[in-house]
Amino acid sequence: MKKNSDAEHLFEYRHIEQKKIMISLSITLVAMVLELVGGFLTNSMALLSDAGHMFTHVFALIIGLTAIL
Repeated sequence: MKKNSDAEHLFEYRHIEQKKIMISLSITLVAMVLELVGGFLTNSMALLSDAGHMFTHVFALIIGLTAIL
């Protein structure tokens, strides 16, 4: 009986963690797109390079999300 309740408890936390990662992923994606657009519009190498750096964060969050699923 205890194993079943532990499994249900872990599933509940998995859903919470999935939601947190999705929120983080959404915020990071928006920031990345804004930096990318701003970098192109202003010809700013700093913004473009930071957008590339943000892409690595997006990629890491996607890996984390797939690990939870």
